[in-house]
Amino acid sequence: MFKESAEISFWPCHKERQAKLIGTGIDSSVYRLGDVVVKNYKNITQSGFPHDMTVDILNHYYTVTNRAYKLAEERKVLLHLPVSKKNIPVEVNPFLNLHVCGMCSEIEGISRYIPGKGLNLSEDEQVFNRVELKVALIDLSVKLENKLGYSGVNIIPMNVKLSEKGSLIVTDLCADILMLRKN
Repeated sequence: MFKESAEISFWPCHKERQAKLIGTGIDSSVYRLGDVVVKNYKNITQSGFPHDMTVDILNHYYTVTNRAYKLAEERKVLLHLPVSKKNIPVEVNPFLNLHVCGMCSEIEGISRYIPGKGLNLSEDEQVFNRVELKVALIDLSVKLENKLGYSGVNIIPMNVKLSEKGSLIVTDLCADILMLRKN
């Protein structure tokens, strides 16, 4: 289903495939294409870094994300909410592919589409106490940093979705990929 390290290959452009923009972040624009999302990393590739360095940064992020996926699958990672006295299983959405777009030459990552809203919901829609969730996500980020041997893991509510089975699915490990560093 996924590979632990990226092999950059060429695919047709997300624009050619009429993918729908569903979100933007510091690093990428996210497009939905059926049951997958295409994360276009134009923001990083146009940030002034040489192309080789950009490829290295994104390869690194791909590898860390897929290692976190395996860790969550094997070790049953939990988000601990101390006030609510809940431990919620955590999953990480892995990359399926990382490639250079054949048309626009941007680097794109492919992951499966996770339906639903991120946990950065309005007051009326909150499933968890907002403050408790933020603190718990910081704690989870630190635990993953320690287990993975990287700093810069920063899981934010916007990048976490509640699954139908009650687990949390992390769709992005780093609010800013450029902060990811090997310890």
